[in-house]
Amino acid sequence: MAAEQTPKKHSDEIRERREKVAELIKFKTESEIAEDLNCSLVTIARDVAFLKQAAQHWLDDLAANGFIFEYKTALDELKENRTGLKNLYENATDPFEKRILLKDIDANILSYIKLLSEAPTVLAFKRKTGGAANV
Repeated sequence: MAAEQTPKKHSDEIRERREKVAELIKFKTESEIAEDLNCSLVTIARDVAFLKQAAQHWLDDLAANGFIFEYKTALDELKENRTGLKNLYENATDPFEKRILLKDIDANILSYIKLLSEAPTVLAFKRKTGGAANV
């Protein structure tokens, strides 16, 4: 005897459909998604609007409550990685390995500088959203 499946809740169906829409919207139009998922275009447009609003709330929350911390953490990790690369370079004996490590150190420095160059934008955004700029 086969086990009976309980029917999905309507909210579960919506959540699952929106997850599919979130993936498909990267590559397809809303019309194509509606056809693929056998839904109306209005439903897909509503799902896309919901996903955009959810993403905006997530970004607003990140900016207000944690972006500066994440930014500082990323800078600290880049510094730690650079220190590790320098230690590896100093202990390396193979010229080819040293050359690769120098390239990695250069890439690390460029990443650090790029992240630093974005700081004014981050701070301006933080101020605009009403948060304190503590870097």
